[in-house]
Amino acid sequence: MGKLMTLLEAVAPIKDGDTILVGGFGPMGYPGRVMRTILKQTELKDLFFIANAANQNYLPALEKMLMTRSRGMIATFTRPSKAAEKLYNEGKLELIPQGTFSERIRAGGAGIPAFYTPVGFGTAVEEGKPTIEIDGVKYLMEKAIKADVALIKAAVVDLDGNCFMTGCTKNFGTLMPAAAKYTVVEAEKLVKPGKIDPELVTVPGILIDAIVKVGA
Repeated sequence: MGKLMTLLEAVAPIKDGDTILVGGFGPMGYPGRVMRTILKQTELKDLFFIANAANQNYLPALEKMLMTRSRGMIATFTRPSKAAEKLYNEGKLELIPQGTFSERIRAGGAGIPAFYTPVGFGTAVEEGKPTIEIDGVKYLMEKAIKADVALIKAAVVDLDGNCFMTGCTKNFGTLMPAAAKYTVVEAEKLVKPGKIDPELVTVPGILIDAIVKVGA
């Protein structure tokens, strides 16, 4: 079976309780069609989302699932979002610095279980985390992020799954596939294998499990 699928076929492997990485910096690189399919055409629940931000204006499908079908979230920024406020009040929202967010995902994909960073030491971010002093500098330990599913978006994707992302749409979508067991990419444009210059491949096809065509 090839990697090109319908939206419903692509989301079929996702299960209740899965941890899902969602690409995008605001709407840039956000896999909106896949997210809307999960919201409107499945009954998936108890999902744990890991995304840069929650925003009720720009990311409505994520907002609705966070409000009613999520058991928690890791994010770096959450305004405006009534769902994120609800999760925070319930102790189910973890807010972390953006660089730490990126590195935790990268570490997960690289098989590194944890790393030390000075960012957040002496703040609320440090609470409950091991600390260490190296050469007079104090660090806290951050665990890697791994997920069941990654949902990303790319400008051009070939039938083997090789992706080309433009500009700031790259953001966290370049890191997430390696940290997930199953990855779906939304393709604005679909091309035959070999049509993307190897020097322009942003995410290699070996990391992509499902492709959905969403562009014209």
